Amino acid sequence: MDAKTHRFGRHPQHMQKMLLLNHKEEQALERRLDDIARCSRERETEIEIEKSDLRNQLRDIRRQFSYCEPLFEKVPRSTDTINGVTMYLLQEYEACARVIPGILHDLDKILQEKTCSFLEKRSALNTQTAKRGQSKNARWCWPRIERSKTTKIRQVLRCTEFSEELATVKANDRPDVAKLVGLTKEVTQLRNEMNANKRLKLMGPHRTLETLISELRLRNCNVQGEYDRFTNGTCVLLRRKMEKMQRKLKGREVSFIPRRHGVKDSN
Repeated sequence: MDAKTHRFGRHPQHMQKMLLLNHKEEQALERRLDDIARCSRERETEIEIEKSDLRNQLRDIRRQFSYCEPLFEKVPRSTDTINGVTMYLLQEYEACARVIPGILHDLDKILQEKTCSFLEKRSALNTQTAKRGQSKNARWCWPRIERSKTTKIRQVLRCTEFSEELATVKANDRPDVAKLVGLTKEVTQLRNEMNANKRLKLMGPHRTLETLISELRLRNCNVQGEYDRFTNGTCVLLRRKMEKMQRKLKGREVSFIPRRHGVKDSN
C-alpha cells in the first residue's frame, strides 16, 4: 500500500468531500424547515383573520334577522321623542279646554229648556184658574187641583231653585283675573327678594367660629332671665364676699410693699 493512503483504506480527500456534502445537505434542510415554518405562520395568521371576519358577519346576520327585546327599558327623555311629557300634558290640557265649554253649554241648554217648560206649565195653570174663577158658583172658592199636578208643579219649582243655585255658584266660582295677576306678581316679588337675601348672605364677610361664639355669648348676656335676678339675701351675701376679698387684697398690698434701699457709699 502506498504511504499516502489512509489506514482505513480510503483517501482523506474523499472524507472531506463527504463532510462538505453532508454540511450542504444540512443547510438545505434547515432552509427548507425555515420556509415551511414561515409559511405555516403566515397561513395561521390568515386563518385567524378569516375566522374573526366570519364571526363578525355571523353576529351581524343574527342581529338583522333576530329581534331581541332589551333587558332594561329606556327612560323617556325629551331628546328620544319629539313629543315629551310637557307636550303630552299640553295636548291633554287643550283637549280638556275644548271639551269643558261644550259640556257647560249643554248644561245651560238643559236648564233653559227646564225653565221654559216650567213657565209654559205655569201659564197654563194660570189660564185654567182664570177660567174656573169666571165660571158660575165659583166666585169665592179656590180652584181644586189634582195631586199629580201639584207634585209635578213642586218638582218643577225644585228644578228652578236648583238651577238658580247653580247659576249663583257658577258666578261665585268664576276666578277674578285681576286677583290672580296680583297674586302672581306678589309671589314673583317674594321669590326675587328671597334670592337677593340669599346672595347677600353668601357674598357677605366670612365669619369665624370664634366670632359666632362671642356673638352668641353677648346675645345670651343681654337676655335677662331668672338666673340674672338677685334677691336681697343674695345681694347681701355677695356684698360681704366682695368686702372680704377687698380686705384680703389690701392686707397683701400693705405687707408686700417694696422697701427703698439707700445708695451705699463706695467708701
